[in-house]
Amino acid sequence: MTHRLALLLVLFVGGTALAHVPLFPEGSGPFEVANPTVSKAYYLWLEPGESHVFVVPPLGRTIPVQVLVLDDERGRSQEHRARVDCGDGARSLRRVDTPFFEPFSRTEHRYRVVDAIGPSDAPCRVEVTQTGGAGGPYTFSIGDEERFSVGDLIGLIGLGARLAAWREGP
Repeated sequence: MTHRLALLLVLFVGGTALAHVPLFPEGSGPFEVANPTVSKAYYLWLEPGESHVFVVPPLGRTIPVQVLVLDDERGRSQEHRARVDCGDGARSLRRVDTPFFEPFSRTEHRYRVVDAIGPSDAPCRVEVTQTGGAGGPYTFSIGDEERFSVGDLIGLIGLGARLAAWREGP
């Protein structure tokens, strides 16, 4: 029995190697991004004209950031803008429209913003604004190092239910 449990644990941990640490923060932010090089996905909801702000500590290197929506009728109608300011003036992040399948959660997404921020000596402020379409769920992802703590792994137990609630909204 212990061999089976060990095998299941190895398969589970191996399956998380291509996934972001999922976060479902409450409130409207600003959201403090701890250890921004570690790959994280913030699952949130915006209405047209609303914004969320992510505060990122100074960066020693360049790290990727993305904004994604669900690849469904509502998600395809949504438009987002993302801007970053690391103390050297604000700039818009690159907008795209590219499909993406996330195998860990088995979710069809569309990239809306794909870019990178850093390095920086000052904290960076990333603002994501929904500029059009129906209100709905979106994901802000940041970082590129795949690392999961024991707490992160335990938090994955109810991931399906949390993703369903995220899709349904407030």
